[in-house]
Amino acid sequence: MFVMMDGELHNRDELKQKFSPSSNAIHNATDAELFMHLYEGYGENFVDDLNGWFLAFIHDRNRQKTMIINDRYGIYRAYYAEQKNIFMIASEVKCLLRYKNLPYSVNEKSVSEFFAYNTVLDDRTMFDQIKRLPPGSIWTYTNGTLRRKQYFDISKHTIDTSITKAEFLKEGNRIFRKIVPRYFLGDGIGISLTGGWDTRAILAARNTVSEATPCYTFSGMFRNSFDVKVARRVAEVSGLPYRTVKLGKDFLDDFSHHAHKTIYISDGSADIFKSHEVYLNNIVKQSLPIRVTGKYGTQLLSGFSALKKRKLESRIFSKDFLSVIQGVDQCAHIVDSAESMINEIRWLWGGTCQSKPHN
Repeated sequence: MFVMMDGELHNRDELKQKFSPSSNAIHNATDAELFMHLYEGYGENFVDDLNGWFLAFIHDRNRQKTMIINDRYGIYRAYYAEQKNIFMIASEVKCLLRYKNLPYSVNEKSVSEFFAYNTVLDDRTMFDQIKRLPPGSIWTYTNGTLRRKQYFDISKHTIDTSITKAEFLKEGNRIFRKIVPRYFLGDGIGISLTGGWDTRAILAARNTVSEATPCYTFSGMFRNSFDVKVARRVAEVSGLPYRTVKLGKDFLDDFSHHAHKTIYISDGSADIFKSHEVYLNNIVKQSLPIRVTGKYGTQLLSGFSALKKRKLESRIFSKDFLSVIQGVDQCAHIVDSAESMINEIRWLWGGTCQSKPHN
């Protein structure tokens, strides 16, 4: 048996308690090894207790069975294509496009949604023949047969409103202070600060952060942004070393290269306006290969919604195309439903190239 995994388990300590205290191999196991031991001990039912963000591949040689499993919300992406007796699955769309024996055509609904909402909703992609693995999936391939199972469905879970605000804050503080130290183990770690709530929350737990951990903020060529002004002050108060990492003239001189690379590595989910992320990440990773940063904490906690229809410039697009874009209302039920935050997290985390160049 072998396991491949990308991501992490947030409740690894609780999962390890399922095994005997004398099982040192279990208690010292990595998350990927823990996946294997849980499967060996509990079979496929072990997925019911998983909590994290991950994509895992398990091959059971004895049973001639192969499984692919993702997290409850599908934050870690996987894409698949199938036709007759062909089934392919990969972590990136570009891998599937290299297989030339399947025809690929553009999905017009997806294109319309992307221009209207800056995202493709549901589990579609820009291609008719390529789909995204649904969240909370465990798909099993045995003897030429593919079994698709969803082990977690957010629509079937209701929010417990009985907890008070004080209880929520107390428990959130406990969990946050427990989790933060995990991201500061090892060398080559830097904290990417912004003016948002999330990075300040990380430093609020600084009793668990090394005093020498350097901080930095991405900046333009000329004036300091709001992020720089706030981050510099936060780092000063925290007593941590700080620097700004600025765009260089070479970024504009070779912009077409950076734009192409951004679209390529993000499978088109990030547009050219994220090109500076790739450029600046590549600068920082030379000395600090591990980047600790927040992810849209201010937007999500303040009720900000990225899933709002955009107003497109009529001078740029044709009238026919604009009429198609403005007619896209299929995702209105998602924007107004209780699942809006989950859909937004799926897109914001999976649809940005912010972290990928650093991995």
